[in-house]
Amino acid sequence: MLINLFKKYDERPRIKIEATVLDKILDGCSLVFLLLMLAMVFQNYADLPSQIPTHFGDKGNVDDYGKKQSILILPVLGIALFVGLIFLYKIPHKFNYIVKITPKNAEQQYRLATRMMRFVNLFVMLIFYFIVYKIINSANNKTTPVMDKWFTPMVLAIAMIGGLSVFALSLLKNKKSK
Repeated sequence: MLINLFKKYDERPRIKIEATVLDKILDGCSLVFLLLMLAMVFQNYADLPSQIPTHFGDKGNVDDYGKKQSILILPVLGIALFVGLIFLYKIPHKFNYIVKITPKNAEQQYRLATRMMRFVNLFVMLIFYFIVYKIINSANNKTTPVMDKWFTPMVLAIAMIGGLSVFALSLLKNKKSK
């Protein structure tokens, strides 16, 4: 059974998907947010108190504190996710699809799937950046009103609406071209 599961991936066409201008912009923005997060952590690390906020409630209030070294977890996770997602761009034939992948539709489906992964990468880096920003500002007793009560719903709404809009436009474009 397990061997048959992997066989379907072997039957799919292996096509190298070249990055478009939009793809390069998405990757560049993801890298910028990752680098900004790293710079922010290393620039502020020495000035952080020994205990920093590690968890925020639904209203943006600090729920828990931890050692200042815990601020290093998000940049390490960010690097791992950034690199891991970029690796995944290279193997779109291994992704799950809602349609059967054929030589005729493979390029279109792979391009759409890798673009979705690029958006995921961008949103993960953006969210990690803002979480680190919130932790550092809270640790230094600075307020970040926009990050409080509305942060999570706002980010999720932007991610969902933005992501769905891009893919709806892609589907409409592909439908018109047939």
